[in-house]
Amino acid sequence: MKRNGGIIGPRKVPNLSEAQGIYDVYDNYIARKDNAWPKRKVFISCTPNVANHYEGETKNYTIVVDGFETGNMIYYTYSSTGGTVNSSDFVSDFSGSLTLNSSGEATLSPEIARDADSEGSDTFEIEIRKDSTSGTVLGSSGTITIPNATYTLTPSDSTPDEGTTVTMTLAGSNTYTGTHYYSLTGTGANVVDTTTSLTGSFSFDGTSGTFPIVLRNDWTTEGNETLTVQARVNSTSGPIVATSTLTIQDTSLTPIVSISESATSVNEGSSVTFTLSTTNFPSGTLTYRVSMSADMEITDVSAVYGEVSISSSSGSFSITATSDGLTETGQTETFQVKIYNDPDGNGALLATSATITINDTSTGSTEPTYEIYEKTYMAICNYRYLDNSTYRTSFMVTNDEFANITVYDDQSYIQSSGTQTPTFTREFIWFKGYWGPAHRWEIGDLSNHDTSTSHNYSSNHHAAIDAATDNISACGWSGGLTYESDADNTNFDNFFKDTNTITGILSDGSPSGLSTVTSGYTYGIVGLGTMLFSGKGTSGSGLDHIRVFRSLDEGVTWQETWQKQYYSFGGFLGAYPDYNGGKLLLWTKDTTSSNSGPSSLFSSSDGVTWTDEGETTGSAIGAPSYRDWRYPVYNKDTQKFYHTNHSTYSSGSSSVYESADGVTWTTSGSTQYNGVSKSVNNVVVMPNGDMLGHHQNGRFAEFYRFSRSGTSITWNTTNLVNKVPITDSASYYDTYYGRAVFGPYGAVNGP
Repeated sequence: MKRNGGIIGPRKVPNLSEAQGIYDVYDNYIARKDNAWPKRKVFISCTPNVANHYEGETKNYTIVVDGFETGNMIYYTYSSTGGTVNSSDFVSDFSGSLTLNSSGEATLSPEIARDADSEGSDTFEIEIRKDSTSGTVLGSSGTITIPNATYTLTPSDSTPDEGTTVTMTLAGSNTYTGTHYYSLTGTGANVVDTTTSLTGSFSFDGTSGTFPIVLRNDWTTEGNETLTVQARVNSTSGPIVATSTLTIQDTSLTPIVSISESATSVNEGSSVTFTLSTTNFPSGTLTYRVSMSADMEITDVSAVYGEVSISSSSGSFSITATSDGLTETGQTETFQVKIYNDPDGNGALLATSATITINDTSTGSTEPTYEIYEKTYMAICNYRYLDNSTYRTSFMVTNDEFANITVYDDQSYIQSSGTQTPTFTREFIWFKGYWGPAHRWEIGDLSNHDTSTSHNYSSNHHAAIDAATDNISACGWSGGLTYESDADNTNFDNFFKDTNTITGILSDGSPSGLSTVTSGYTYGIVGLGTMLFSGKGTSGSGLDHIRVFRSLDEGVTWQETWQKQYYSFGGFLGAYPDYNGGKLLLWTKDTTSSNSGPSSLFSSSDGVTWTDEGETTGSAIGAPSYRDWRYPVYNKDTQKFYHTNHSTYSSGSSSVYESADGVTWTTSGSTQYNGVSKSVNNVVVMPNGDMLGHHQNGRFAEFYRFSRSGTSITWNTTNLVNKVPITDSASYYDTYYGRAVFGPYGAVNGP
């Protein structure tokens, strides 16, 4: 039987996209019930329909349509209805698509761009389309207004003095919450005149926001300066929405200091008073430092550093020549006092006294004499630059027991870990961190040369022997052994040469199995007598051993002289010529499996025959890694080792530990200054057996001297030897991990 008598023909099957021709009423009903009949697509609403949409605001618009299926796409465009609205007014897309949910709804979330235009408000409508962004418009929203945003920038003081802080207030009308930005220009826009970054951001709550500008005392007579402050949107280089100009008053003038002495010749036990008269510095604190002649030691005067209080443009202090009871025949002891604009100023040298001669009036036994390399030390401090993201390193070197310190700041960052101890020879100080170039300082004048970054990981630690007038050797934290035959060379490109000539393990009972592999975690490289030694922990290339190498020809060729199965990741190899006739000491693990075992000490006189001194007890250094500056120094006058358990990641400790044999450790004392605890990063030995510790006090490195009496050290001192800024205040943000003091020649690494 034909449907409907065959009048409408065979059955047709519709779908959502098409239903053409004549359909049976029943088929039409079934198709609609089964959602298989085309629907009329219509725009229902936009909520909100009329609104203010502020610059910087992301607003949600709910679009409702009918005739679409879940997951279908609708399209939107914007139509300018007043002023000029185009794609530059939107952070989001100027047209696009939206996906519908089961209720026929979609959300449009445009963000209006912030700009500096002042043309008045603009208006637009949201157009909803089908098929594409150029398809048929189904409907539009009502009028949406972009109100014109206006700003004013006002300082708390438009004529501020140097050394003050100005609060800038940005006020807005028709504005929206969000981060805003600023930039500084003008003659006062530099790191000398302000500690504030020259560009930055601040919070804005929709109506106002504030940010400070901190002005420096630059201690320079220069006249007033201008500082133009620009408020910006979008970024520190975005559109300028408001400007304000400050006139900085030149109130911190260049200090002028004159110094007079009560005498230019003084007997031991007597004092010289120095009187300061100042101009442009009516009150405050200045620093004095003593510059000594070559025949003087730091103990020849009561102080080589101090601060003097200025009041009513005047101040004074005294220095006493020490009555040392020693005969100093043939010596000429003289000193000068230098006045610096520290600790609150720019560190400039302001005045130098006349030369003061010390008369040798307290005679007795002959004064010991010390070579310049016995009075040479180096300190290191990492810090963060003023931008709070750049890391830099300062080196402080001295060849007169810290009476005078040369600071090399703004150096390549050495990294707070992956470092080795510096090496001191009779001519040079050598140092390289995990990163950056190696450094070499001439002991005579403390001048600096930098090596290239070649062999970046194979020359972290250096060593030489007295007999080697030319060669310097090196090893890396994981690399091999290297050397250079011209240590005096100032052209350091590709300085170190690889050394992989290994002649064999000596017949000392060590396991056989020679390998030419010289890589491994380093324990250090040292000199003792006429020999060089390097310690490694090698895991790989068929090796799982603690290893020692020896060179008899200044580092050109090496012998592997000792192996111990298994390897240890950490260890410290030191050469101590004044201990027990001259010893190599290796603090590491007495390994019973890979990198496992108790912390122990091994000793040797020749690098071939090693004695297991036993498991260390008390607060020993353990098996320190190449990442640490955890090492003992030996004081031949007290006949004890000392350390502070200092890690490169720590800020120091006030506890000092001592040991007579490097195995059994006890607490030696707590470092204090006038009874107040001072954390020190580590301690070093002074030529007369006193000890010295390095304390970091913000931007300043402080060096405290602790006196020896017989075989004991008094760790409560009144002697702050010196205090120096690690960098200028315009560069400093804060101290970062990695700080210590090292030296002198022969204290740790021989020879």
